[in-house]
Amino acid sequence: MAQVICAEGLYDEHFVGRHVRFSDGDKTVDLAAFQEFLKRYTPEAVEAELGIAAEQIRTTAFRFARSRATMSLWTMGINQRTQGVFLNNMLNGLHLFTGQIGRPGATPFSLTGQSNACGGVRDTGALAHLLPNGRQVTNPQHRAEVEDLWGVPQGTLSSAPGYDAISLFRAMEEEKIKAALVMCTNPAQSLPAAKRYRSAMEKCFLAVAEVVEDSETAKLADVLLPAALWVEKEGVYGQGERRYQLIEKLLEPPGQCRSDLQILVDLADRLGHGQLIKARTPEQVWDEYRQFSAASYYNFSGMTRARLRREHGLLWPCPTEAHPGTPRRYVEGIDPFVAPGSGMEFYGNHDKKAGCLPAAVRPQPRACLAGIPAALDHRARAGAMAHRHHDRPHR
Repeated sequence: MAQVICAEGLYDEHFVGRHVRFSDGDKTVDLAAFQEFLKRYTPEAVEAELGIAAEQIRTTAFRFARSRATMSLWTMGINQRTQGVFLNNMLNGLHLFTGQIGRPGATPFSLTGQSNACGGVRDTGALAHLLPNGRQVTNPQHRAEVEDLWGVPQGTLSSAPGYDAISLFRAMEEEKIKAALVMCTNPAQSLPAAKRYRSAMEKCFLAVAEVVEDSETAKLADVLLPAALWVEKEGVYGQGERRYQLIEKLLEPPGQCRSDLQILVDLADRLGHGQLIKARTPEQVWDEYRQFSAASYYNFSGMTRARLRREHGLLWPCPTEAHPGTPRRYVEGIDPFVAPGSGMEFYGNHDKKAGCLPAAVRPQPRACLAGIPAALDHRARAGAMAHRHHDRPHR
């Protein structure tokens, strides 16, 4: 599609010249070099491998470029593949060099497959290599900022990232991990090679916070903590469009069930680290993350609990309590971080241009999908295995 758009002159020359930077992976290149790279990918050259007629590729490319507004939507089939980074880059690139971005209905839109991608990853830093609000564990300045915001001595935070997800379970397998707390996920069901990692989880002390006692991971638990459902707790919910809204508690949790926050605060207290946990209620936690966001381009410090309750959803950036929120990023007059007179400004990059990194297509490995149907019917099979432990609190 990119080859057709460039060869037929369907790209937006003014937008590309002002807002787009091409790279070959090592250095910046010009549009001519990008067009030269694309020559090998004519529709006729790729139709046999793709199983899509050249004419259909051309028609789609013309419609994409000439539409008054083009939106691309994609999910995990694009992201979770061996060349997912480059494919995402190319999809964004299609929008960049046609100017199909920053207008109503014109945008690339990746629909993430994990329901906690914005709140758990970007804002709270709940990945092994991250700190809150997009900060990096390996960045000394970022660590110092977080230590200051959390009120702990400088040098407290480790500079070494922890285990990524698969490495974590392999460390359990090697008995390097002595204990683990599992919340909001069911790895004994969802991990690849789940049978292998079920055995790994049995080698460590496993505490599991769950809403049902017969999930595959709950069956492996040494301690099962009854968790509250979403209707039994409150918090701020982030959506794909950058909209944050308040989800209020509708029901009291039954029995011994507790929210994730209550479980974590109680655990910190019992481990003797309660003094580190200053934010102990959902509102206090939200205010802490508002404070964390204030020094970043994600700034949502203007989204007070009162505003979220009153206005039913705001889009970040929203840097002050008077700011209405940002329906489209990088657009002058809409995004508060865009300088007047720039029209559009991709301010996250050093030159305030959006980067496009072409990459040669490599042959895809063929995966065996034989185990997928069995993995999909886990709901029907839940409870088929005997419980490992019986003296548990129940909902």
